[in-house]
Amino acid sequence: MVKYMKNIKEKIILSILMCILMIGCIVSIPVFAKENSSKKFEYSIRPGTEEWGKLNHGERVLTSQIPQEILENMNTEDLVTAVLDYPCFLDMMFYDTHQQGFEVLREHFNGMQELFSRKDVATCLLNEYRKQSIMELVNIKNKDEQFNKSLELTYLETMLAQPEITQKFSDNEINELTYLTNKNYKLQLENKDFISSISFSGYYESLAEQQDIELYNYGSTVTTPNGSKVDVIIRTDANLEYYDSENIKRTIETNYPGATVVGGATNRYNCHAYAWANSQYVWMNDPSLYWNDGSYKLKAKNSPTQIGQKIYYPDTHSGNVIGLSGNMIRSKWGPLSLVEHSVENCPYFFIPLVVRFYGR
Repeated sequence: MVKYMKNIKEKIILSILMCILMIGCIVSIPVFAKENSSKKFEYSIRPGTEEWGKLNHGERVLTSQIPQEILENMNTEDLVTAVLDYPCFLDMMFYDTHQQGFEVLREHFNGMQELFSRKDVATCLLNEYRKQSIMELVNIKNKDEQFNKSLELTYLETMLAQPEITQKFSDNEINELTYLTNKNYKLQLENKDFISSISFSGYYESLAEQQDIELYNYGSTVTTPNGSKVDVIIRTDANLEYYDSENIKRTIETNYPGATVVGGATNRYNCHAYAWANSQYVWMNDPSLYWNDGSYKLKAKNSPTQIGQKIYYPDTHSGNVIGLSGNMIRSKWGPLSLVEHSVENCPYFFIPLVVRFYGR
């Protein structure tokens, strides 16, 4: 009888242990799944790696797309993190306006397209913005890290300024966003001597660009070789040169390996003015008169045939051919630096794209 009771007791204990193990397994399943669902998405290649340097810009953009099956199952909070980490987000900064650059970026990045289709995108972007601290940014000692964090803040503020986002906010959320953007803008201006940055408010710049608020005059023209007058802009805003050309140079040469910065960052002039009018003092939005009036003629597509030809990336960018070996171009990248690069190694080259070359 004693032996029988002992056996019963052992079976009961064993049963209890089995139940505990089973319960533990059941409980652990959702915890594991939750950890997996919030895992940070890692891009397969990144700037600074050997693999990145082997690709042209169009190939980098294609390689940096988020696989569809991952994209569809990613929650919006994690998608915001993945989008801010997009290796080609820097492209946005090299167009005539950040808003123009953002629209091109969204057109070519499936992660941004998916993010802006989410119903909770505005809430998640605002939640991320609440976490930003300008004083933490100011106190980052490593200037490279500080510069990169500043860029990420500009990216986030630019997304928050898009009309599809602001329309989703409640009145209270709009008031909060207005308060936060104003506070952050003032803090950055107050601490501008201690921040390595390109923009002090991506939010305000984007809104101004969307509403065509001009900070410059349209009071001048330049003349094509055949005598046509082309409207240009003489900028009157005080911020004619950016504060940290060295960090901009480093960032460009890291993200576009093989490109070389040969002129400092300034918003005095843009690519079209540099290429077509040979000017570093005006800003040109549309160079089409240079070929429409016969001053220049189409000479080639995709590859230049002579040094001195003008390259035109449709609707976005111009430059001068400086070398046939490697198809080398010298061009002004938006409001930033003057850069020497190959035809395909710049923020304006995508697949497919036909670039045109004009000559006299």
